[in-house]
Amino acid sequence: MGSRPYHNTDNATSAALFRTKHIPIPTKSSFHPWFLKRGGRLTRYRILCVEDHDDTRDLLTLVLEARNYEVASAQTIATALELARQQKFDLFLLDSRLPDGSGIDLCKEIRQFDSQTPIVFFSAGAYDSDKSTALGAGAQGYLTKPARLGELCDLISSLIATD
Repeated sequence: MGSRPYHNTDNATSAALFRTKHIPIPTKSSFHPWFLKRGGRLTRYRILCVEDHDDTRDLLTLVLEARNYEVASAQTIATALELARQQKFDLFLLDSRLPDGSGIDLCKEIRQFDSQTPIVFFSAGAYDSDKSTALGAGAQGYLTKPARLGELCDLISSLIATD
């Protein structure tokens, strides 16, 4: 086994190597904005994507993972609630119409046990009343399909950054 020339687990020695090689020591603010420090280690922000259409869910997962988010997905309210109660997420991305009920009902149920995590609707419901109902249920954002995926990612990034 060969040795790695600058590998050392001693932080003081590592910092000295950075200084002698004129390499800036990474700071918390220099890390990619889609990463979060948990338990002393950096992890990706986690999103629960609740979408019943396979193609849309796969596309959203692909786009979000390309932006360095970790994505878990669910097709039903029951599965989404189970995941939301068992795991920590940094954002919930919901469709408004699901096979076992409404995304509005899911949003209200999530708010009963999690009042802090941002919720964004990405839905085909294009009426102003759909948006105001979602926001009234506790969501922070609402985009109508089809929307530019960059716009969705920008909204997600801004909500997570202010979380």
